[in-house]
Amino acid sequence: MLNIVLVEPEIPMNTGNIARTCAATGSVLHIVHPIGFDISDKAVKRAGLDYWHLVDIRQYKNLDDFFKVEKIAHAVIISSIDNTHYDAAVKSLKKGYNVLVEGPVANSLDKLVNLENICEENKDKIFMAAMPYRYSSFFKKLKNIIESKELGQLININYNSYIGYDKFAHKYVRGNWRLDSDTAPIFLTNSCYDLDMLEYLTNSTCESLKIFL
Repeated sequence: MLNIVLVEPEIPMNTGNIARTCAATGSVLHIVHPIGFDISDKAVKRAGLDYWHLVDIRQYKNLDDFFKVEKIAHAVIISSIDNTHYDAAVKSLKKGYNVLVEGPVANSLDKLVNLENICEENKDKIFMAAMPYRYSSFFKKLKNIIESKELGQLININYNSYIGYDKFAHKYVRGNWRLDSDTAPIFLTNSCYDLDMLEYLTNSTCESLKIFL
């Protein structure tokens, strides 16, 4: 059975769409408060959500409350807002879950080091960071070309990550990533994947990093 956990959801339409999917697939929907809208019986009826009664919905006061219940699966996929990744990953590991978390895994060096220590303490559990670019056919082909040296020895990579006006305006100005305090700096949220991609293509580890603003 698939379990979907919404941590402090703010957008009612998104939650409604996810709930409809849960109703169609027989999945359990877990909602962690606080939330940005009303899901009382009266509000649900007023919104015309005629499928709401078909959904197995379980609510929790906060994330700690959720982790107090028995394990609901063998593994969790963490794809919530950036500043919740670390806390959810730590609690999941300590609860005994295998963990796949999207980047950035943590939004500070201290948290990242502490997370590494917790992984060492829970070596029987799998912890992975989701870096999807590695598995695209384009980058896999590019890596094959580099490793085969069919075009010669790799000397330099000019790698440009284009955010674009639309993405910047809708995510980093008005969207969920508009405040560093709520998520993480734009360089971290957008470029953690780029740095991983460069390490993947060159089969090396980053030794130093410079940022020019």
